[in-house]
Amino acid sequence: MPLRDLVLHVAQLLGRRVRLAPLRLWPAAALAGAWHRLGLPPRISAEQVRRLGEDEAVAFDHAARDLGYAPCGYREGLAEEVRRLRETGLIGLRPALPRPQWQSTWPAVGAGGGLSGVCSSA
Repeated sequence: MPLRDLVLHVAQLLGRRVRLAPLRLWPAAALAGAWHRLGLPPRISAEQVRRLGEDEAVAFDHAARDLGYAPCGYREGLAEEVRRLRETGLIGLRPALPRPQWQSTWPAVGAGGGLSGVCSSA
């Protein structure tokens, strides 16, 4: 999943609007490194930015077969994580914004997807 899509989906779940600027990874990492050294918020390191370009996909077929692991889709997992963060007070409550017209072809939140997370049954 492209990082852009992930950011837009999380923003939707949080009820926030975001503006995205297309940047190549190496200048963004250099900028983040300088920003971090200056101690400016949000503090993000060059290494953290470089990790955004890594493929984090993992195979879980052995865990599914041997342990009965049944992950949910990434959209459902993100919705669950936002719910947990709201419950613990780490993020504030805000109503979700309506979907922009150009996102009308995206699956609804909780519809499942390619990346997977572990979701509670609650």
